[in-house]
Amino acid sequence: MVTEILTIILIPFYLYVGLPGIQRAFASNSLSQMGLWSVFFFAPVVLVGLLGSKVEKGLRLRADRQAADLVGKASFLYSLRKMKGMQFRELERWRLDIPKLSQRLGNLTKYSA
Repeated sequence: MVTEILTIILIPFYLYVGLPGIQRAFASNSLSQMGLWSVFFFAPVVLVGLLGSKVEKGLRLRADRQAADLVGKASFLYSLRKMKGMQFRELERWRLDIPKLSQRLGNLTKYSA
């Protein structure tokens, strides 16, 4: 969600500032200008992706706490532990925006409703 909002903000910036600058840099055949504009153009994309992932991970952990409030902390922890015992590889794979099961369990055991 955050990533999409920041991307919508960055699109006009890239269209009116970034692309013409990169075209001028490559037309001048200057390696320093090409490198500078390439970093200037792609660094915000990487930063927005990392920032958005961190925010989304926090929102997912907060959703776990709210779900624990709804169904009960003990039953929610039990279901997460059962999922961890089943060893779902999809839930433990490395993605920046999705917390691992061990992180979700640790977050909920620290949380007191």
